[in-house]
Amino acid sequence: MFNFIGRLIKRTIQIVAGLCILFVAMVFFYNPADTNTVSKTSTTIEKKIEEPKVEVVKVEVPTLTLVEKAHKQKLDNSRMFSTHLPHVGKLKGDDFRNCVNARYWDISISDSDVYKTDLGPLNGDILNGPNGKKAMDFCSWHARIGKYQ
Repeated sequence: MFNFIGRLIKRTIQIVAGLCILFVAMVFFYNPADTNTVSKTSTTIEKKIEEPKVEVVKVEVPTLTLVEKAHKQKLDNSRMFSTHLPHVGKLKGDDFRNCVNARYWDISISDSDVYKTDLGPLNGDILNGPNGKKAMDFCSWHARIGKYQ
């Protein structure tokens, strides 16, 4: 028992002596100029950094009508059929007739006119008029007939 207490006292004295040596070394080697230099440098660096400025730019993107989208789709890939315009009727001929009569080939019609179906007789005035070739080509593509089969 006395042996254990003796070792405990010896270890305690060694630990206290080690701490005293560390304290003396820290006081002896401490240089207050070093810490001020570091803090001044870091303060200077922090002052030089600025927040990046973010500008919000609003760009108005024109929205295309369904007919304009279909015409763009035909120009981009004529092998693909029209996905923007409605296909009406049971046969491709019905779809072609509706395309010509509803003027899908005319890029200036509005979206509200697109959903009006006209399955009446084919309008010969359109096909024989100045835009007949344009109407025939676009509506053939839309209905997937002729060279667009």
